[in-house]
Amino acid sequence: MTADYTPQVGDQVRRPNWSEGKMITVTAVGKECLLAIGNFPDGVEWEASFRINGGWVKVEPPPTYPERWLNVYPLAISGRNHATKQEADDYALANSIDDVPGYARIAVIHLAKDGTLTLHPTTGGAS
Repeated sequence: MTADYTPQVGDQVRRPNWSEGKMITVTAVGKECLLAIGNFPDGVEWEASFRINGGWVKVEPPPTYPERWLNVYPLAISGRNHATKQEADDYALANSIDDVPGYARIAVIHLAKDGTLTLHPTTGGAS
């Protein structure tokens, strides 16, 4: 952030010297002070007034992703994504041709909301 950053109502901010995870949520901005609700100590919310000037750092929320499941076949990853593992299993069972190479599912990829990917090997149909 630049030195002239002024927090706005709704921003989550912290001072550079505060420990990670400690922040305030700005509820009002005046000429010289901020009103805010804090989340510390120990996660307990409290109301406070802070000087507006001096080194506020905006805390950006972590990115979130849509929860998705993708079937993997020997010849491709399915272009169709599913909201749940059960949906992916049902689709794989309905569209599997186990005796034709390339058409039996070999794994499922799970994209979690935090952005992590996990590969779940399968035995063809539902796992």
